[in-house]
Amino acid sequence: MRNYEISKEAQQVGVDYLLKCARSACENAFAPYSKCKVGVALCSAKTGKVYVGCNVENSSYGATICAERNAITTAVSAEGDIGIASLVVVNNTDRRFTPCGICLEFMVEFIKKDIKIYVYSRKDDDFEVFEYGHLLPQAFIL
Repeated sequence: MRNYEISKEAQQVGVDYLLKCARSACENAFAPYSKCKVGVALCSAKTGKVYVGCNVENSSYGATICAERNAITTAVSAEGDIGIASLVVVNNTDRRFTPCGICLEFMVEFIKKDIKIYVYSRKDDDFEVFEYGHLLPQAFIL
């Protein structure tokens, strides 16, 4: 896991704004098979910029891209080496879903153990907060 500073700009980005961005991304998700749309918004620790991603399903399920990896690769494409200051995950169902195992392992390159992940369902007031390290306590790190 990375050790990086969280910029003043990133500290000013609120969860409410990230939720709004994640909900917008969720609407754009392509989920014709599962019908479960997911949107993510993350805040770059370096710049405070917000990046979004949505899930993009494929009939060859292994080719599906999760919203979390979509947002991270978008951020890396724009900024290079990033750190994640905060992350919001939202979906279009009545249940909350944490990031999948592949996404949690993918995040290890860009996140600290104590960074908070906010997980929402379609209901505005229905959310949970997790520390990344609690979701993946034994991450594979080279």
